[in-house]
Amino acid sequence: MKKQMLLFVSGAVAFGISALVSVAATADGERCNGGAASRPGIHIRNNITVNNHETQIHVAGFEAERGPDMFYMMPSRRAGMYQDFNAARTFVPPPPPPPQFLPPPPPPVQVAPPPPRPVRTTPPSSMLDRDTHLAHPFFQPIRGRFASVSDIGITRNSFDWHLRDVFIEDPVDTDPITGDKGNWSSGQTFIKQDFLYGLTDELSAIVSIKYASNRAAMDWDFPRPTPPAGSGLTNPLPRVSDLRWSDSGIDQAGAGFIWRFYDSGDWVANAAAYYIWTEFANSIAAEARLGHNIGDTTVYGLVRVMGTSWDGDSYGPFIEDLDIASYYIPFNRNISATTNAEVGLGVFSALDDSWSVGGQFVIGDYDWHSQANISASVNFQPTPNIAIGLYGRMSVWNTAEDQDDVLFCTGPNVNDLACVSFIDISGYADMAFGVRGMLYF
Repeated sequence: MKKQMLLFVSGAVAFGISALVSVAATADGERCNGGAASRPGIHIRNNITVNNHETQIHVAGFEAERGPDMFYMMPSRRAGMYQDFNAARTFVPPPPPPPQFLPPPPPPVQVAPPPPRPVRTTPPSSMLDRDTHLAHPFFQPIRGRFASVSDIGITRNSFDWHLRDVFIEDPVDTDPITGDKGNWSSGQTFIKQDFLYGLTDELSAIVSIKYASNRAAMDWDFPRPTPPAGSGLTNPLPRVSDLRWSDSGIDQAGAGFIWRFYDSGDWVANAAAYYIWTEFANSIAAEARLGHNIGDTTVYGLVRVMGTSWDGDSYGPFIEDLDIASYYIPFNRNISATTNAEVGLGVFSALDDSWSVGGQFVIGDYDWHSQANISASVNFQPTPNIAIGLYGRMSVWNTAEDQDDVLFCTGPNVNDLACVSFIDISGYADMAFGVRGMLYF
């Protein structure tokens, strides 16, 4: 390639030099061959002195005839022309135009710069209500900043029960348990704390811990008296009226990540993954949300999936009093892991810079039954870094009443239980409400 380039350059140089030689020759030829007759006033001098050297010029084959003198060759004849020009060169300039005064330009309009966004620093297309409302479902801290969410709430779960198809019953007992019924209720008062940290503007880490005071009650509609000592009754069901149980401590802990992977201004999407520990199980949960902004309102859909590994081979409500008895209602048996799935729709609306409201409808499959919940919240944010909200949730539909293989088990303790009957469930209810505080710093 270098050789070809050199040849090309050499050729170009040679072509340029030959062109210059050709042009010079042509120009000289025109100067010589133009013909003396067509160039009047050209005088050929044979003797030329150049730098004190005399040389001879011989032009063979040309006879130059002296033509008439050209005007520009005779300076002595130019005087008349100069006189004519001198007579006519008096010049009177026209009067200048009157000055024109233009009005001064208007002063520039002073436009005050908009106030800075108090929470986030994102592209203009992403400056949405979620950037200033801490309760927004897509809010998360930007890089290097923290957010704190504190929940103080109460949950309650209850249902009515009815014993059916008793298959263990003491024939000596004059008060059989078939047809007995009652009510189960459980709940907790909890404090849950979430901490979020912005690893980047789109990725946040979250850790969570919950302290709860748990309580449960097993009530019989017809209290069963405790048999007297020495009566000889051997019915495996303890003859007690009602049981109460309570406990408190760290109820749940977890950690995870939230990633807002798409944000066009009109559309926003995020995904999250968590690890959750409880006293009886370990879970991995994943969630994805897609939202569309319409003015000051965001409408979004959500999907959640959670896989749970249980410490035992069953799960369900349990209550124990070591001085009396234990009751256990296993919702599902002979399992080591379960999967729950939820889908839902939500809406969040900013009423102004301080007030906002939100709501969700979620329907889920929770292994042993399905359920639909509605929730709502109202939030007040007096400053860009502090917000407080009230929220509530309740079940509006479930399939608990359709389950016909739930057992009722009892015994002196959790390690010595005997399942004695099937149990029918009705009036299943699940609810929660509380107050939530949010900080951003």
